Amino acid sequence: MHRITFFRAMKRNHKILLVMIIISCLLLGIYEYRRINSMENRISIVDSEISQEVKKVQVSGNYSIFDVDFQNAVLDKIYSQLDDVSIENPFLIYNPFGTNANAINIYFNEKIENMSYTVSVEGYNDYVGQLQVDENDGYQIIGLIAGEVNQLILNVDNLSYTYTLLMPKTESDIDNQIEVSEGTSQEEISDGLFAMMGKETRSNIFLYDNNGVLRSELIVDNTKYRTDRLLNIDGQLVYTYNKEGFVFVNRQGMIEKIIDLDGYYMHHDFIYDEENHNLLILANKNDADTIEDIIVSLNLETGKVKELVDMKDLLPEMYETAYDEDGENSYGGDELDWIHLNSLSLMDNGSLLVSSRELSTVIKLDNIYDEPTIDYMIGDESIYEGFDCQNLLLVKDGDFTSQAGQHTVTYSTDDSLQEGTYYVTIYNNNFGSMPTRQDYDWSNIEGVGTYKKGTNSYFYKYLINENEGTYNLIQSIALPYSAIVSSIEYYKNHIQTSSGRDGSFAEYDLDGEMIRQYNYDVEGHCYRVMKYDFDIWFQ
Repeated sequence: MHRITFFRAMKRNHKILLVMIIISCLLLGIYEYRRINSMENRISIVDSEISQEVKKVQVSGNYSIFDVDFQNAVLDKIYSQLDDVSIENPFLIYNPFGTNANAINIYFNEKIENMSYTVSVEGYNDYVGQLQVDENDGYQIIGLIAGEVNQLILNVDNLSYTYTLLMPKTESDIDNQIEVSEGTSQEEISDGLFAMMGKETRSNIFLYDNNGVLRSELIVDNTKYRTDRLLNIDGQLVYTYNKEGFVFVNRQGMIEKIIDLDGYYMHHDFIYDEENHNLLILANKNDADTIEDIIVSLNLETGKVKELVDMKDLLPEMYETAYDEDGENSYGGDELDWIHLNSLSLMDNGSLLVSSRELSTVIKLDNIYDEPTIDYMIGDESIYEGFDCQNLLLVKDGDFTSQAGQHTVTYSTDDSLQEGTYYVTIYNNNFGSMPTRQDYDWSNIEGVGTYKKGTNSYFYKYLINENEGTYNLIQSIALPYSAIVSSIEYYKNHIQTSSGRDGSFAEYDLDGEMIRQYNYDVEGHCYRVMKYDFDIWFQ
């Protein structure tokens, strides 16, 4: 009898709980509807100063573009304008989602088969784009020059339109044209746009074409952080909008998703592990006593953050013997920056290469998702003299100088290599600094520079032979000296380099002959310049 009463009570309580959940969901839905509807009521589509054909978004009150509800409200407002729109009468609007300061969006309200365009501005080279048109969506037109009168010629299916557009000045007051000089290589420069990231105190991303002309300014939270890379994941452009989170931006420039980190914040680098649908991120743990020694994963399906690697666990000797003689790190804080990880590269077998600037060492990590271990390290043996972890070092095969303060470690391979061999490339800054080991004698590494003075930095290409436990320097390209901040990458069978303290970036052929170099004004530094084809927009 008591058991029957108990089950009846449970059943009654279950019904009450279910009703409460339903009511809560309804109230939450009403709240969200009112919030989004209220935001949409604050948004208007009005005439712009750009031209009589181009509209713009006007918002009353405070708002942030880094809000998915705001983005959806703008999209709804745009769609409300498309009833009378057609191929013959397209709808044009300036940067409606706030993510690209040099862009015009165009909408047709029907499917098109082909669209190309040309931007002409007096005193500049023409810019030509062939857009992706595989969906019945809006399209973003970049390449317009800020602060100038632009002639935009659109070719849509069998129709052609010409617009005269007075584009607004850049948000960041950055140069529209930078200096370009030709190299000695006879190869043609590759198609694409150079993404300048972290210039001085500006956080926005500046896209320059092969003629050194600014063609786009992607907007991030200017007070918080830059981005370290641009990724194309499932047709969305992914980058950091501040140091705690990522935006996922479609080809219209609309932010479709934002994922923030929980308990961590980013520094220096992130990459995409496609097989596991994770971002692998160099991160700092909130309120920790150390910085730049943690690697986390961010699952793009669940948004969950998982700490994968704590380098203190893998190199305890180096951590325990590091000290902070000056009382503060290079960022002005009191956290111990004992290893200073600054780049990542994922290998074909799932292992991970990481670069430690503080130890001037490249480290290969195995089993990063389960029980991470160090497979080997590449660094000058004098740094590890007297430490047990010295036995993890690969043996130098040949007579060359070890790297110092390197950046952008990169794994690559080709069909000519036997199993167990591959390439590791780095930007060898050739900078001798180890603030947490100030008694280290840098004369062990010949020719290193100081923060303000040095002869050259280098593109270094190592051949790794895991079978023999060796590394050999097989290619070196002398680059302008950059003590800190820099990058190298392979792109379309060319080599891209950036010397951020020097204020230059360049493209080389695979033999190390310069194709073209770009120079820009810099008082401090620019963190990275990397090249992309932006097939999110273009064919």
